[in-house]
Amino acid sequence: MHPWQMYQQEAASLFRTMGFSAFVEERVKGARGQHEIDVWVTGTLYGVSFRWAVECKAWQTSIPKE
Repeated sequence: MHPWQMYQQEAASLFRTMGFSAFVEERVKGARGQHEIDVWVTGTLYGVSFRWAVECKAWQTSIPKE
């Protein structure tokens, strides 16, 4: 497993410990087609359902804005 894959798994694990569902490299349909999300988190807080798209970046340098 590559370090960036381990980072995604660790991020998903963190959300799972908080009681949420978390899926790694999930494909999600958006307004402009399919998107592969690093970590897709779903759950409910205070009666409100949510979906979070989490992008995981484990780079040693700054990530370009583009």
